[in-house]
Amino acid sequence: MNKLQDLIHKYIYNTRDPLTSYNLAKEYENIQQYGSALSYYLKAAELADHPQFEYEVLVRIALVFKHQGGRAHSEVNSLLHAIPLQPDRPEAYYLLADAYYRKGDHKEAMFILKLGRDKKIKIPLWTDVEFVEYGFDLLEILVGHFRSQSGYSTQRIQEILHKYELKPEHKQQLKDLATEYDLGWPE
Repeated sequence: MNKLQDLIHKYIYNTRDPLTSYNLAKEYENIQQYGSALSYYLKAAELADHPQFEYEVLVRIALVFKHQGGRAHSEVNSLLHAIPLQPDRPEAYYLLADAYYRKGDHKEAMFILKLGRDKKIKIPLWTDVEFVEYGFDLLEILVGHFRSQSGYSTQRIQEILHKYELKPEHKQQLKDLATEYDLGWPE
């Protein structure tokens, strides 16, 4: 039996267990079956009995909407529901600011960045929710540039490149910004 079949079998015999629903949702997400993943994440959130677990489920729901595409409002809504469950965690703030940035709402993105910047991870989540330690710095550069702070962006690009090992896609975002607005790019 493959992993998905095994998880479905477990779910059939225990439909009221939030962790079983979560694990099945995560497996569907892994194989990019986002509609099915969403259904089981929603079930896990409904049955959740712990705020950190419910928080992680809502963040995963937001990521499903992000990867599915065209569901920015639903992505934002899920993150807005996650934050009050764990207001001292940074992940949902970062993802929410990123969602607003991608929607072109730079003012709201900057507001959320300021709210979330000083939040720290005390207990890690079970799964990778696309949060990176330099995320707030990266978004601040991207959002700040669009809010007419280009000199600030040039200096901050240099700082973030020297301070962190960026994921390739994040490094490319900064390079594209620097190239498009003639900010200079260190070789």
